[in-house]
Amino acid sequence: MPHTKKPKSRRITWSFAVVIAVALLLAFAVAISSPSPRVTATSGVGYRVLQYDGGPTHTYLINNHTPSINLSVGGAIYGTPTIYDGVIYVTTMGNLTELQDSRYDLTRGTVSAISLDTGATLWRDTFPNQIMTQPITAGNLIIVGMSNNGEVPSKYYNNIEGMIGIDARTGMVVWNVSNGSNSPTGPDLTTPAYYKGLIIEPGMGTAVIYNASTGAVVNTIVTGIPDILSSPLMEGGIAYFGAGYATAYGFNSFSKNLSGVPMNITSDERFFAVNVTAGKIVWQRRFVNAGTGLNDACAAFANGTIVTAYLYQSDYTDPIVVGLNSSTGNVLWQINETRYIDTNKVVNSSAAESYGLNYTQNSISPITVWNGTAYLDSNYIGVLFAVNISRGKVLWATQTGQDESNPNIFFGHYLITVNDGGFLMIINSTNGQIVNESYIGMPHLAAEPIITQNYAILAGMNGRIISLPLKALIIPNTNG
Repeated sequence: MPHTKKPKSRRITWSFAVVIAVALLLAFAVAISSPSPRVTATSGVGYRVLQYDGGPTHTYLINNHTPSINLSVGGAIYGTPTIYDGVIYVTTMGNLTELQDSRYDLTRGTVSAISLDTGATLWRDTFPNQIMTQPITAGNLIIVGMSNNGEVPSKYYNNIEGMIGIDARTGMVVWNVSNGSNSPTGPDLTTPAYYKGLIIEPGMGTAVIYNASTGAVVNTIVTGIPDILSSPLMEGGIAYFGAGYATAYGFNSFSKNLSGVPMNITSDERFFAVNVTAGKIVWQRRFVNAGTGLNDACAAFANGTIVTAYLYQSDYTDPIVVGLNSSTGNVLWQINETRYIDTNKVVNSSAAESYGLNYTQNSISPITVWNGTAYLDSNYIGVLFAVNISRGKVLWATQTGQDESNPNIFFGHYLITVNDGGFLMIINSTNGQIVNESYIGMPHLAAEPIITQNYAILAGMNGRIISLPLKALIIPNTNG
């Protein structure tokens, strides 16, 4: 995993900074360690999470008031936590220091259930490999995926991977398809999706459909190419996800390799629509100019349009956002983000440099849709785009720095996001203006902020989970 360092400071509202500082230093911060007896939690708070970030628009909104939160789970949080029935379920992918040192042989993932009321651990399970997925609720089970991430050195690779069903009340493992060896899908990095008693998980050349209660394989759909992090978008019984194969990574596939030798690396990047109950591919669309990216982007949906993205003839640069007809897979529109940035002079320097980060990423962040607008980031260029999905038109683009997560929405027109270096930004969703920003000391990757009626709940790679009052986040920045 990448090293991070404190980004360069920019303007910060004093009241906003005080709120952050208080939240980070609350005396009741709890270190989560060993399991404890069941503690009564706030019943009714939070809803079932059946797919990544709570739904097809990737706006995880909970219509309840929640208590303030200041916790540490002791491991790096990659996926968004899940709040259900007064409990927050959290997955971790190992110790952050070990991840930064690439000691993947030492990392152990965990799944914890924590009472929202008291901050007490209801149960905690430890597994022999990383847990990077968001917990999915299925009946009385919590379902997660276990795997190493894609950058693991071969000498440290751990092939104990698979889907796991855990009793949400007790923490007992009900089923585990890995059985100590490779799972049917290969690396289970991707948050699965639930539909009518079934779980679908794309993997290495297949999409496997499991019985959610027992873990039994119901169907195996051959795609022929691997999915890595494109979590299935579930809408009307159809699962939509990207998958892709390229013969080289870490440089522009269609230009030169790391030694400067010209190469023409072929790739096969496709987007699939799968009928989960029938176990059949409804349609697939190949993007011949995609170097990679479809296998990373978590697509979003609204009004019959699927919004996803890929990297144009590249493993790093030139992200393309694309709108697809959800019924046919026909391309409705495409936008070259790099061309837009160059034409409109959105940034004058590297976003990585402007925020003091010292690494690059080639993934495309998950996509959020709200009121007909798609919000998405490619964290190599570090610019958040707002795109009208009916017209395929860019509304605005704002520099955020490298941001592997996707924004959430609150109070109808404010976006909240935390970039990879731990810089929190509040953005006006109408015009892209940054309302407030502050370094919060929580290095952040894929976890989306959770919005309740009174708080934004944030989870970081340093294992921290905190809540910040929504009203304090929108106090205008007036300090020059």
